[in-house]
Amino acid sequence: MYGIPNMKLEKRFIDRKIEVMKAEGVEFITGVNVGKDMKSAKLLKDNKYISAKGKNVIIIGGGDTGNDCVGTCIRHGAKSVTQLEMMPKAPDERTEDNPWPEWPKVCKTDYGQEEDSP
Repeated sequence: MYGIPNMKLEKRFIDRKIEVMKAEGVEFITGVNVGKDMKSAKLLKDNKYISAKGKNVIIIGGGDTGNDCVGTCIRHGAKSVTQLEMMPKAPDERTEDNPWPEWPKVCKTDYGQEEDSP
């Protein structure tokens, strides 16, 4: 996982998620150099579009990628979007051990969570 050294999911959780994704129609092709072994145009032509429209979505993780996923699901028209983060919720206001000029360690809403529903 990006930015989290020493963080590893057990293989059984990864295997379970892969099986769920396969059941949803995701095809995993390994050992392929896109652009050399397989043309990107073929991928675009063969790609099955997966939409979050009308679905209850859970996003595991935060950061920029998690935030982008939240925004995309909202734009798709997901029924609900829940984002899970491994870190505890930050305080709503600065605490005494986080004075100015330190970076404010507070709970904030980012661009993905501010997306408007279609």
